[in-house]
Amino acid sequence: MEKNLLLQGKTILVVDDNEDNRQLLKRILKKEGYNVRLAADGESAIMDFRKHQADIILLDIQMPGTDGFEVCRAIKADNRGADIPILFMSAADDIENITRGFELGAIDFIPKPYHAREISARVRNHLMARIAHQQLVHLARQQSIGYLVMGLAHEVNTPLGTAVTALSIASEETRDLESRTKEGDGKAQLGRISESLVILGDSLEKLRSLLGTLDDLNLQQGDDPAAESDIGSCIEMVMASFRTELESRSITVETEIDAGLSAGIAPRILVQIITSLIQNVIHHAFPEKCEVEYPVLSISAAVHGQGLSIAVRDNGVGIDEAIRPLIYEPFVTTKRTQHHLGMGMYMAHSAISAAQGSVSIQSQAGEGTEVLINLPRSRKSDHS
Repeated sequence: MEKNLLLQGKTILVVDDNEDNRQLLKRILKKEGYNVRLAADGESAIMDFRKHQADIILLDIQMPGTDGFEVCRAIKADNRGADIPILFMSAADDIENITRGFELGAIDFIPKPYHAREISARVRNHLMARIAHQQLVHLARQQSIGYLVMGLAHEVNTPLGTAVTALSIASEETRDLESRTKEGDGKAQLGRISESLVILGDSLEKLRSLLGTLDDLNLQQGDDPAAESDIGSCIEMVMASFRTELESRSITVETEIDAGLSAGIAPRILVQIITSLIQNVIHHAFPEKCEVEYPVLSISAAVHGQGLSIAVRDNGVGIDEAIRPLIYEPFVTTKRTQHHLGMGMYMAHSAISAAQGSVSIQSQAGEGTEVLINLPRSRKSDHS
């Protein structure tokens, strides 16, 4: 069976006090492309889980000392282990122990003696089910956050407009008073008030910009499901808008875009996605005082399986390791003091997910970042 790329590199913890069994399971699972860690007893298994975690656990029931039941209970009592599939390993006729395992939170059992194809199939099925569950939870969370921020934006707009109008009047009156006030303490005081009003105006303008960004979160709403975009044209449009900024930062742009690629996504959504990615490269991959001697941004697009892929790569500073797990969350940024809102990747990921696509990010500190987007092909492409 062809290996599933989604599962490559997933980590499996095998817990068995029998060395031969451990090595057999390791060989079977390594052939499938998994990372495999081994534990020879219950205590070692619990320590390993707490230190490293795992994507799935194969757990022998009968072990000296801390048996499989105690290991299962300890893992399920930890919030990090609540959704990790545990597959007990036991003799097929050991019904009482199997039932007890299910009651403790195990999801399946692998009967002894082991059969390679059965082990591979059970592990594959449970990993895919876990991935699907995680995606549903993530999408539900994104949708909830989207509704929240859109509601907040709507509520803030009216008082913001009132504040901007009041500020304009106050600024005008202050300038008038300054022009009619003689030099002295009153003049200096009015000067400080004017400076404060300028700061307040700048803050309100940034708030207005934030609300505009929140409006863009609704990109996926109301679009024709049959919409399609010419990928080359959309990328060319975005790159043209950034040409001056890219040149000012001496960033070399390389493109490799197959002709005639048409994605099943509305043009304005695709343009917004690419715009967010290019902004991230400019402001995060190559920040001011960046030590990258020859900064390069490359964009490629090609047919990928049944869909299309767009890759945006750079040789910049990479994504901070502490930020990587939060990269798709709203308002996450390392440049808060520079008025970056931290919404770019959240917006891009939301729009891609709504278009039934996917996005993945690979980044290495000091070596750069690659963002790979997979999108469905347009209906026109499917019939061509």
